[in-house]
Amino acid sequence: MMNRFKGISLSVFLAMFLCLIWVWGCTKQGKVLSDFDLYNKGIDAFEGEKYLEARNYFQEIEDLYPNSQYLSFARVGIANTHYEEGLYDEAILAYQKIFEFYPLGKLSEWSQYRIGTSHFRQILEEDRDQEETRNACSAFEKFLVQYPKSPLVNEAQESYQICKGRLAGSELYIAEFYFKNKAYGAAINRLQGILINYPLFTRKDEVLYYLARSYEKEGDEVLKKETIKKLIDQYHDSEFTKKLLKEESDKAN
Repeated sequence: MMNRFKGISLSVFLAMFLCLIWVWGCTKQGKVLSDFDLYNKGIDAFEGEKYLEARNYFQEIEDLYPNSQYLSFARVGIANTHYEEGLYDEAILAYQKIFEFYPLGKLSEWSQYRIGTSHFRQILEEDRDQEETRNACSAFEKFLVQYPKSPLVNEAQESYQICKGRLAGSELYIAEFYFKNKAYGAAINRLQGILINYPLFTRKDEVLYYLARSYEKEGDEVLKKETIKKLIDQYHDSEFTKKLLKEESDKAN
C-alpha cells in the first residue's frame, strides 16, 4: 500500500513539475496578448501581406476571447487571409461561417460578395466545366437581390454579367459541337436556349447563324428564313451575317 501511495505521489509531482516548466516558459516568452493587441498585430501582418501570420493572430482571438468586441472582425480577417492567398475554397467556407454568426449587416454583405468573387476567380474557359461559373452567378445574383443599395453593386453586376456570358458561351460551344457532328436537333435546342436564357449575350449573331444553318439541315425552310431575317435586321454588319449571305449567294449560283 505504501509503495502504491509513493507511486501516485511521484506521478503528481511530475505533473506539477511539468506544469511549472510550462508556466516558466510562458513567462519567458511574455504574457498572453490582449485581444486588442492580437487584432492590431493581425492587421499589421495582413497589410504587410504576411497572411499566415495575420491569420494566426486572428485565430487566437477566436480561440482565447469568445466575447471579444474584435471577434467579428477577426473572423472576417481569417476569411480575407485565405482569399488573398488564393485559397478560395477555404475562403468560401470562412465567409459562409460568418453568416452563421452575423446574418445581417455589413459583414454578411461583404461575405456574400466575396463568396461570389471567390467562385469567380476559379471559373474556367468555355470548353471546360462551368460549375464554378454557375456558383459565381448564383452568389452574385443573391448579393444583388439582398443588397441592392450596396456600394459593391456595380462590381457585382459586372461580374454577374461576365458569368452569364461565360455560361452562354459554353452553351454555344456545345451547340457548335453538335452542329459539326450533324446532331442538328440537339444544336437547335441549345441555340434556342441561349436566346431565351441569355438575352444580353454579346454573340447572338453567331447563335442566329448556326440556328439558321441547323434549321436548313433539318429541312425547316420557314424557321430558317425567319432566323436569317432576324440576323440581317439585328446584326446587319456582323461577320456572320456577311458569311451567311455569301453562302446563300453561292448556293443560288
